[in-house]
Amino acid sequence: MLNNINKKTDNVNDDNQEINNVLLPQDEYLLSLSKSHDKFTDQFGVPYVRFEKDGHFEIQPLESKAYEHHLIQELYKIHGNRLNQKAVDRVISIIGSEIISNRVSYKLHIRIAWYNDAIWYDLADPLWRAIRIDESGRCLVQKPPILFKRMQHMQEQVVPVSGGKISTLFDFINVPKEFRLLLLADLMSSFIPDIDYPITVFWGKPGTGKTSACRVLKSLVDPSIADVLSLPGTEKEMVQVMSKNHMTVFDNISRISAKESDILCRASTGGAFMNRTLFQNDDDLIRELHQPVVLNGLYQLGVANDLISRCIFFELEKINSPNMITTTEFFEKFNQEKPLILGKIFDCISKSMKNKKDIKITHHNRMGDFTDWSVAIAKNFKEGDIRILRQLGKMDEIRNREALLGQPLANAVEIFLKQRKYFKGSATDLYLNLCDIAKANKINTKHPAWPNDVNVMTRFLNNLQANLEQAGILYEHSRKKSGAIIELKMK
Repeated sequence: MLNNINKKTDNVNDDNQEINNVLLPQDEYLLSLSKSHDKFTDQFGVPYVRFEKDGHFEIQPLESKAYEHHLIQELYKIHGNRLNQKAVDRVISIIGSEIISNRVSYKLHIRIAWYNDAIWYDLADPLWRAIRIDESGRCLVQKPPILFKRMQHMQEQVVPVSGGKISTLFDFINVPKEFRLLLLADLMSSFIPDIDYPITVFWGKPGTGKTSACRVLKSLVDPSIADVLSLPGTEKEMVQVMSKNHMTVFDNISRISAKESDILCRASTGGAFMNRTLFQNDDDLIRELHQPVVLNGLYQLGVANDLISRCIFFELEKINSPNMITTTEFFEKFNQEKPLILGKIFDCISKSMKNKKDIKITHHNRMGDFTDWSVAIAKNFKEGDIRILRQLGKMDEIRNREALLGQPLANAVEIFLKQRKYFKGSATDLYLNLCDIAKANKINTKHPAWPNDVNVMTRFLNNLQANLEQAGILYEHSRKKSGAIIELKMK
């Protein structure tokens, strides 16, 4: 991007006038106007400008149509119809050179950010206002600091109001009572910047409102014209789409590839992706992912353990026929309640920021940040800290069950031990027994996760040891002169 500006700056002659020596009146006016603008690059080196417009401040890319239109409008005030597009182009080039020279940089975020010990939430409204949340509460800020960038698809968020009940949320998401507190913790943690985010998975039979649940979460956290998406055709497109959202929702997933799984995992805990901007040069385009993700349909698909360990599964309950309403009626009711629900969410987050200081959890799983914040959020509710740990424990069991379900070798081991209860013998004997079990029970031995020899089986079992133990199967592997000895037994 900066190279492009340099190239423009190197060729800014107009009507044989060198801009370094002679400036047209239009140029001088626009450059004078731009002196009051904040000029900087973001964390990826993209040049931005912050300028005042109609009583509020906007942050736009230097080479955006929005900033160009602003300059043209200001030029029109002085020169009327005698607009000169080339003057705008010349001035943008000069400002680009100034940005390069100044070396001022700000990190820009989408929707949420930490700043001065507070959480800031971008309303994405025309006035560029934001909500500031800290331990003392929340407030609406008319002119927030340089924190956010906007994407075309983003929709304006409602201004949160007080007086709502968080239980109203469950009029719109049909989650069983035993996991409602976990869903609240999951939802509210989506507003906490820079933590390890779980991947929220809604599953259930047709008629349980899975897509509507996805849309409700997206609308509360990161409203967008493109609220629910299909998985893009390529990994590059997937990264591009996700990098333009704070929360990405993928709907009606029937399969997921290893590369897509890797992208989701890296988005959960944070990661960057790099591509060439043009084949003609060595410039790199860097996209950063660190966000909550919501999926609909990714259950019992046998995906990688690495992805499953980051997932929280919510099985939605069937909606009774008398309670069925049209989609239009559903979202009309939701939009009426949305400011109240959002206000309650922000109030709970404020209190949770206080609670977080006292959280001391000695045992963490992979999603340690989320566990800490879940407990801090749950403490706002009666016996919440006890109940949330219980629900997190149940979710560990569900994740483990899902992890084993996608492993044909684990399935064969479970069937084998149901028949024998105990096995101790050579790895070769076990492999032959498990092959017989697979054949008798029509387990797919052509699956990539089925071992094609004894050594691969031993390696797979070693990787599955923790999952098997959580499922009640003890596995031990030792070596003797005669070869590998494996012991399997039920707890």
